Amino acid sequence: MKALVEEYGLDEAATKDLLAIAMVQLDYFRLAIDSMKQEYGSVDGYLRDGLGLSDEDLQALRDKFLQ
Repeated sequence: MKALVEEYGLDEAATKDLLAIAMVQLDYFRLAIDSMKQEYGSVDGYLRDGLGLSDEDLQALRDKFLQ
């Protein structure tokens, strides 16, 4: 938590609120991943078959969001 305060200039109360929100969102994220796996076999299957993304689309997303 101290790192968030120092790096982003958040006060301790705001940091605690942010962490609480992130934990709730983590539960939703896990539920979403489980649903993707159940319906499409994998997250990749969801991205390809559920959303219709191509290899090129996925590579563009990787290039943009992963370092």
